[in-house]
Amino acid sequence: MTSIVTYLKQADIFYQLTQTQLELIANICKEVVYSAGQIVFEENSTSKELYVIAHGEVDILVNPAMVAGRTFTKIPEKVVIVTLKRGQCFGEVALVDEGLRSATTRA
Repeated sequence: MTSIVTYLKQADIFYQLTQTQLELIANICKEVVYSAGQIVFEENSTSKELYVIAHGEVDILVNPAMVAGRTFTKIPEKVVIVTLKRGQCFGEVALVDEGLRSATTRA
């Protein structure tokens, strides 16, 4: 649990929480390791998880039709709109609305 608390402390979303609050959150967390290129979740899937990046990077990909101002001669399947790094989190909107994922994420 100590290592999970350490990761949570590094995440922007938890920076103002006390040690006790971080430990309570750590109790409901689990560490998951993804291989490079592995999909964490797909756009339009359901989920209730928030992810905090402890190591590595995660690409956020969307359908190219969702990217304004982009013109493609050959339309790619998905377009990377941002790469997140250690300490950043993603998937937090699912905690609020429990709706469909708005993007695909890839380790």
